[in-house]
Amino acid sequence: MLITLKPYQVKLFVLSVLLLLVGFIWQFTSSSNTKNLKVIFLNVEQGDATLIQTPKEKTILIDGGPNAAILEKLGQYLPFHQKKIDLIILTHPHSDHVTGLISVLQNYQINLILMNGVNHTTPEYITFLKLIKNKKIPVNIVENASFIDLEDNIRMEILYPDRNLANLDVKDLNDGSIVTYLIAKNIKFLFMGDAGFGVENRLMASNLLLQTNVLKIGHHGSRESSSSEFLNYVRPEFAIISSGANNLFGHPSKELLKRLNNQNIKTYRTDKHGDIIFTTNGINLQLQLGSPTSK
Repeated sequence: MLITLKPYQVKLFVLSVLLLLVGFIWQFTSSSNTKNLKVIFLNVEQGDATLIQTPKEKTILIDGGPNAAILEKLGQYLPFHQKKIDLIILTHPHSDHVTGLISVLQNYQINLILMNGVNHTTPEYITFLKLIKNKKIPVNIVENASFIDLEDNIRMEILYPDRNLANLDVKDLNDGSIVTYLIAKNIKFLFMGDAGFGVENRLMASNLLLQTNVLKIGHHGSRESSSSEFLNYVRPEFAIISSGANNLFGHPSKELLKRLNNQNIKTYRTDKHGDIIFTTNGINLQLQLGSPTSK
């Protein structure tokens, strides 16, 4: 029996087919994207926050910036239904790194926190520690060089601190920063926290450093971070500086920018370029600048 469709029924049929095709394409491209590792240096003004998304959808957050704006950033990059973060690394408890994490702990399920455990008595850090206790979030204290296997061909190497700083009064919190490598096959990201010359020298002496594709510059581009010797040692193709526009500290310093320029290192800054997004399959590395449209 031949069925004759009315014009409006034909339009509905065509629309349904188109919607199915769009859904198929979206699902295909979404699954394709999961084959890549994504590292996003978030523009959180004068502070640090880096979001890492693995091919198997694990989520790592290194620091949280100076305020609750981190929640908006996470909303831009994570699916709206995702309320879990697999790992948070607090490099050190200065307010421009820890304050945003308070909001993250209040709004997300956190599987594990990695920190150095030093003594610090600012209200922001005390609130952060209370939330960890109240929510019974597991915590690992960095005691020495170690590594974390995230998934196939992707791992994090903890390079520093090289000793247990838990419950110690540390004169310079910056130089207690957790320093990590993120390694995906042939591609390497080095995150320096706020570490300065002293930590750089210790790392070079330890023989743990490798040539690096992407270097997150220490201490927002302070003149006392990323020495010429250190830059020559790790030889990054890209340098990333997380700093706020017209900040009171003068970050990044002219001295640091000159060192980067002298070694022809491609330099990108959150105060000038917004979010800085790297995508890699472990062999090729792609760069994208600017925030995406909110989901």
